[in-house]
Amino acid sequence: LVALYTTMIGEAARPEHPAHAWMLRHYQLVLDLLRDSIRAGQGRGVVREGAPADQIARQTVALMDGLQVQWLLDPTVDMAAVMQAHVDELKTLWGTGAP
Repeated sequence: LVALYTTMIGEAARPEHPAHAWMLRHYQLVLDLLRDSIRAGQGRGVVREGAPADQIARQTVALMDGLQVQWLLDPTVDMAAVMQAHVDELKTLWGTGAP
């Protein structure tokens, strides 16, 4: 599935590709979901108010996409561990320590 998704993104990057609009919507949905989750955390007091939700969402998506390519090239890449380290770093940088 990762190989199929990566291939699809490469093809759908061209505006004339039939899946281009779907891929744009997909990315926007994922970015919105992450951004909204960060903002919800701010509302609950578990994420600091100054956390740049848009930037964090975009960086997280970029990291996941890059990890997928790395994993395709080298299946020993532990995507889950790297992503967990990213989340842990975000919690350290932007978390309030509230439960």
